[in-house]
Amino acid sequence: MLIVFKELALSKKKGAIMAAFFISIMGLIIVGKGIYTYTAPILPNHPMLIYIKKGITHRAFVTLLKDRDLINDTFSARCIMWILGINLKQGEYELPARGSLRNILMLVEKNKSYQRVVTFPEGVTSVQICAILEKATGLAGACPAELLEGSIIANTYAYHRGESKIELISRWQKETKNKLLQLWAKRRPDTPLKTPEEMAILASIVEKETSKLEERPLVAAVFLNRLKKKMPLQADPTVLYGLNKKKPRGGALQQNLSKKDLKTSIEENPYNTYKIRGLPPTAIAHPGIAALESVIMPAQEKYLYFVADGTGGHVFSTTLVSHQENHKKWRKRRKNYKKSENL
Repeated sequence: MLIVFKELALSKKKGAIMAAFFISIMGLIIVGKGIYTYTAPILPNHPMLIYIKKGITHRAFVTLLKDRDLINDTFSARCIMWILGINLKQGEYELPARGSLRNILMLVEKNKSYQRVVTFPEGVTSVQICAILEKATGLAGACPAELLEGSIIANTYAYHRGESKIELISRWQKETKNKLLQLWAKRRPDTPLKTPEEMAILASIVEKETSKLEERPLVAAVFLNRLKKKMPLQADPTVLYGLNKKKPRGGALQQNLSKKDLKTSIEENPYNTYKIRGLPPTAIAHPGIAALESVIMPAQEKYLYFVADGTGGHVFSTTLVSHQENHKKWRKRRKNYKKSENL
């Protein structure tokens, strides 16, 4: 009987050893599979974007990865996320080429979301800004019904997928306000401008008058000299802006001015700088940094006039007589150019 009990005990001991061995092997297999799932490259040979919605669960996330053909073992992936205590944060993420589940989870855990960008060219109007935002990918909501000209510096801005247009514009306007204050602090003491807003208004006019970077300080000097002398600015772009402002959104815009347009009353066109003395009521576009800097640091010249030179630039003068001569030369060049076009 004793021998039988000894044999049973030995058998149980061997069984326990076998069971422990089997469990150890299974544990190693599970751990190894988990490590492989966590570290093996699962992403394609190029970066890819993935969007995580607010409040997404671990189960839904690994299902998303499986649907994108990135993983097969969803159980191991969920176990890893549970063990590591991964907190999924809403956002769009750019996954690296040949990346692993570890790379993905680190991006999400640290909230290193992907930044998209939108660019507003110098001299863009509020209507054009809204049109650009309409075409931008991943933005929510609509543009504000009224967007003040000059309230956003024309530049390239970053945003994240899912942000609303109104929130972005509000943020960019705050950034612009701070930048205007910084630039305003550098103004020359003899400037006739009274506020940062007036600086933005004049910069928008400079922006529309010339596309040449080297000319902007000269154009700014002309307008500042005119303001000091209480002369009307006589800026064609402001007149055009006032005429087009009354047109329905989406309608064809007027491109050229007639003598009749320049004579319109202030009541009919408050942007007619041939009639008003001083600046128009608002900016006529959103200026870039270069135009703003030209207004606070204009060329030290006494120019009061400028006219197109027929080559995309302008000729500047200090007297009306010389300006009229330059104007005659420009008309002659334009006439000769039209003749050559008709040949």
